[in-house]
Amino acid sequence: MARKIGDVKAIDATLALAENGMKMLAAKRAVEELIDIGETAVDVPLANAELSPRLARAGIELHRVASDVPNIKAIREALGLTQERFAVRYNLNLRSIQNWEQGREPDEAVQSYLRVIARFPEQAAEAQEGE
Repeated sequence: MARKIGDVKAIDATLALAENGMKMLAAKRAVEELIDIGETAVDVPLANAELSPRLARAGIELHRVASDVPNIKAIREALGLTQERFAVRYNLNLRSIQNWEQGREPDEAVQSYLRVIARFPEQAAEAQEGE
C-alpha cells in the first residue's frame, strides 16, 4: 500500500529510529530528508523486530538492507570461476579478491557490488563491458 507523505508522523518515526540505535540528531535528519524528498520509505541495515511496525504506524515503510559481508569465495565458486577470471569478468583487482578471500573485508561499495554479482551475475558482467 502506497503511503502519502502527509501521513508521516515525524516525531514518532524519529523516536523509533533513535530507539533502534540511531543517534537522535541523525534520526531527526533522516526523517526530515524523507519528508523533504517526498519519500515514505527508509532503508536501514539492522532493525529490531519492533521497528517495522512502529515506523508503519508513523507512516513510513521500512526496507531492510543487507549488512552482512558477502562471501566472495562462495560467490566466485558458485559461478565456477577462478580468482583471475572473476577479477577480469567483474573488473575487480585480483590482489583485492585474494585479500578478501583471506578474511579482509571489502569496503561497503564493493560489498554492494558483490551482492549484485551474486544475484545478477550476467547483468553485472555485461555492465562492465566497454562500448
